[in-house]
Amino acid sequence: MKTTLKTLLLIACGTLVITWCSWTADKVKDAWNAVVDTVVDEAWNAKDAVVDGAWDAKDAVVDGAGDVADTVKEKVGEVAVEAKPENLIEGEVQVGDTIGVNYVWALQEDKSVFDTSLEDVAKANDIHNPQRPYEPLTFTVWAKQMIPGFDKGVVWMKTGETKEIKIPAAEWYGERTDEAIQEIPMQVFTDAGTDPVIWEQYNFGIAPGTVLEIWEETVKLDFNHFLAGKDLMFEVTIEEITKPTAE
Repeated sequence: MKTTLKTLLLIACGTLVITWCSWTADKVKDAWNAVVDTVVDEAWNAKDAVVDGAWDAKDAVVDGAGDVADTVKEKVGEVAVEAKPENLIEGEVQVGDTIGVNYVWALQEDKSVFDTSLEDVAKANDIHNPQRPYEPLTFTVWAKQMIPGFDKGVVWMKTGETKEIKIPAAEWYGERTDEAIQEIPMQVFTDAGTDPVIWEQYNFGIAPGTVLEIWEETVKLDFNHFLAGKDLMFEVTIEEITKPTAE
């Protein structure tokens, strides 16, 4: 009897030990899996951070290179690409010079003149304005004072030389767009104390717009510049060249 009881106690104790060991093993396994998962997650996070950092660095390098390229382009005005093969003549226009030019500004399609620095040309084309001075236009070549096509056109010209420079619409006022044709409330005109008139131009602080249609509550205006979509041309005469002084 005592032997049987002792045997049962040993069996019970063994069962408890086995159960406890199994429970402990499960806990250890769960803890280990948690550690592994954490390590894996951290590794992936670190990998993502490295990849993101690499892309950011790449973007920074690309952006920086673009900035440098833009700076170089602005400084040399793309003229170095078309460098004059002969020896440079002192009397020729170069990047950085300040020049005075007389010009006649016209449309390529029909040669109609709409601006000029020459008073006799203005009178001959019925665009004379007695309130404005008629004198040479002065600017520094490739100093962002004129559009690139104009700057590029005057380089290598000499004093007294006349040249025709053609400027495509995309390099000046751009192409016409439907987005620039908009309707505004009639109340805007009422508040301004004026009545809209077809083909008249009005400016309410955004951009000048030409009236296309008038309705009871709204007015349709075209905010495209009147030269949008037009290829232009300049007849330019170099009147004066001033070289930059050494600092």
